[in-house]
Formats: sequence, C-alpha cells, structure tokens
Amino acid sequence: AIAPSDANIMYASIAAVDGDLLNVYCSTDHGTTWSVVFPNNPMYEPFATSGCYANTLVVFPGDPDKIYLGGVNMWYGRRVQPTGYFNWEEVSFGAYSPWFPNSAPAFHHDYMFSPVNSNKMAMATDGGLCIATIGETVEYL
Repeated sequence: AIAPSDANIMYASIAAVDGDLLNVYCSTDHGTTWSVVFPNNPMYEPFATSGCYANTLVVFPGDPDKIYLGGVNMWYGRRVQPTGYFNWEEVSFGAYSPWFPNSAPAFHHDYMFSPVNSNKMAMATDGGLCIATIGETVEYL
C-alpha cells in the first residue's frame, strides 16, 4: 500500500507459509529500505492461518502514518514514535452479531477509502461489501 499523501511511504504485509503474519513492513524512502512495524507475535495474530487468503492494507488518505490491516478482522495501526513498532489494535470483530457497531463479516480482502469522504471506506469481505464509517470507533453498514 502506498500512502496517497506521500508516495515515499509504502507498506507491505507478508504472510508466512503457514498463513500467519510474518511481519508488516514500512518504507519511508520509496522502497529502498524497509523496517518492521508489526512483528510476528502469536498474542496478536491478524491472519489466524488465513494470510494467504485474506490480507490487505490501506493507508489513510491524509495521514501516511495511519493504516488499516485486514486479515480475519480489521486492525488499526499508527506510528507513535519516529522509529520502531506501530501501535496496533483490532477494530472489527467478525465473530459477533452484525447488530454491534464494530462487527463486520470476517476475512477481509480489500479496503478502499471514498474519494469524496475520507471518513468512509468500502470493505470487501467474505460476507460481501461493507461500508465503514471512520470516527471514534469504526461502524459498518
């Protein structure tokens, strides 16, 4: 994923052969060098052996230091220090009822911000297309 606001900043999410997260990487020099921003960690596993099937990244339109990572569910990552790992939190939960605001179908394949409203995002999931509203929390239709 390339940051729309700064083409020098790129992200790559790589799944290991077992389908778990290998690492998420960031480059700030147009891909010349890369650093790990989300290391493999069994306590925080976004892919749950499905990373070769459900694995997507998108960068916030106006902030190259904020990204969404999709696997089984959606994870929000943001830079909190000039170097080192990002802060990560899981922000969607496909195992819960669609009546809950942070519930979206599991297995995320693509994310795309609206070109006219950067607080709206389309999500391609196993359950179909969802529209997310970005705010204090992420809400899905």
